[in-house]
Amino acid sequence: MSAEDELQMAEDEPQGGEDWLMTFADLMTLLLCFFVLLFSTAEVKQKKWKMAAFSLEQAFSGKRSKTVAEGTAMVPAPSEINIEGLVEAELARIQKEMDEYIAEKELDKKVLTEIDARGLVITLRDDFAFAPGKVELSAKGLPLAKRLTVLLEKFKYDVRIEGHSDNIPIRTEQYPSNWELSSGRASQIVRGFIQGGVSPTRLSVEGFAEFRPLTTNDTPEGRAQNRRIELIFKRQNMVDVFHKRFLLPGTTTLTKVELLLEGETPPPQEGEEGEDADAQAEGTVSTAGEEGTAPEPPSPSEKEEK
Repeated sequence: MSAEDELQMAEDEPQGGEDWLMTFADLMTLLLCFFVLLFSTAEVKQKKWKMAAFSLEQAFSGKRSKTVAEGTAMVPAPSEINIEGLVEAELARIQKEMDEYIAEKELDKKVLTEIDARGLVITLRDDFAFAPGKVELSAKGLPLAKRLTVLLEKFKYDVRIEGHSDNIPIRTEQYPSNWELSSGRASQIVRGFIQGGVSPTRLSVEGFAEFRPLTTNDTPEGRAQNRRIELIFKRQNMVDVFHKRFLLPGTTTLTKVELLLEGETPPPQEGEEGEDADAQAEGTVSTAGEEGTAPEPPSPSEKEEK
């Protein structure tokens, strides 16, 4: 066979070409559609992803993490949660909300907020909330008291209300001394909270008269600073509440840890609204730091007998 015949036969043979690419492309298209459908029907578990990231962070940081199994997820044990960090974040969140209201109403000279060892302290100047020598809230103080009630209903922690006065003596039939005046003003604030729906078991009252001044009582300006009401979101109660939320039955550890990692506050469980369940705020008064029970006013019949 000549060379020309061989060349002709080679040209006549069918070429393999790239026909296989069509089949391959069809296969890839089908696979792509399959995985798109699979992804669209799957629910992405963002919370579980955060838990996995938390566990990986613990592992790569070299810490031996004790974990608690919850279904198929592994979550950090309560002992490894930074309770103090959560408390600080919660205090800052409450302070931010209060500061926004103060700025909106231009009350920065009358209402102050500060975080200290006791917790979040909201200070009310008495000349803004009360008339001189009186315990009834003034017209200017009523809107602020209502806003504080909303704040207490949103953040359900124990709150202590402290009354303070200057060293100018007061001698009236109703208020023989600054002890009665300071505790009476704090009690009036608490009664307003209770009427607004705040649980009395979360509230307590203390009156300190002139014995815990912020500054000197030798000047009118100093005395004005010392006459005040302090509303304190108690730090230790927050610590106790966060500890309980990991141990109480009714909610899984996973749910509580997830909420905390997301920066949310899990709703208080039944029975954990306050640490002083025995102390009814309307009847709790203390002088110089010692709490006691205020006597109830006598009935009209008792007055007649006296």
